[in-house]
Amino acid sequence: MKIKLFSDDGWVFVTVVTILLGVFLGLVCNNPVLFIIGFALGSLYEQIIEYLAHGWLQHKRIGVFDYFVARHTRHHAESQKHHALQSIPTTFFVTILLLSPFIFTVIYSTIGKDISLGIMAGFLVTHALLNVLHYDVHAPKKIIPEILRNTKYYKSVSYYHILHHQNHRKGIDNRIYGVTNPWLDMFLHKIGISNFVDKWYDRLGGRLQNKVIVTAVSYLIRLLDASDFYDNKEEYL
Repeated sequence: MKIKLFSDDGWVFVTVVTILLGVFLGLVCNNPVLFIIGFALGSLYEQIIEYLAHGWLQHKRIGVFDYFVARHTRHHAESQKHHALQSIPTTFFVTILLLSPFIFTVIYSTIGKDISLGIMAGFLVTHALLNVLHYDVHAPKKIIPEILRNTKYYKSVSYYHILHHQNHRKGIDNRIYGVTNPWLDMFLHKIGISNFVDKWYDRLGGRLQNKVIVTAVSYLIRLLDASDFYDNKEEYL
């Protein structure tokens, strides 16, 4: 039986829980200043991951990760219907993986605990912001209040993301991968990070075309995806 909560339709509930968790992490910290510093670092961390995951994992095929490209291609084809860029269980698993050093620090160490709490909170809240912004930019029925949609930030985010949907096939110079912070994206591209990652990702793809690795990744994805999309991914490749 498919669990709707963990399907694409369950993202609203997960986003609310994510925000509440971020607030809770702030309440249990001992040093608010260190927490705020950590929060800023965590937000930046999420924006860099957002830029890398969107730009390469979801836009550049290297075989072993074709599933992620297919799901994202489906979003580009029907952006008002398919909001969730990847399955929620997959996103949850990757988030735990990305935050695991900070989780370990909070549980087993007294050094850096408040900064680690801040990093996790910043990451989670920024990712929740990504979900809300991304949905609202595409949705005909908006969920963000009009007063916030009239801010310069929202208008810029909306403009750059729609531009991404229009121009992403025209080459790396025309892609804007960041949603919550497109300016970071443009800065990283300007200093040559995009071209560097492009070359590195091609090399990584060649090394990952191992039968054991491909089988293991395929099994994990099937386990995490609560839909039958994996079996139909070729339709979008």
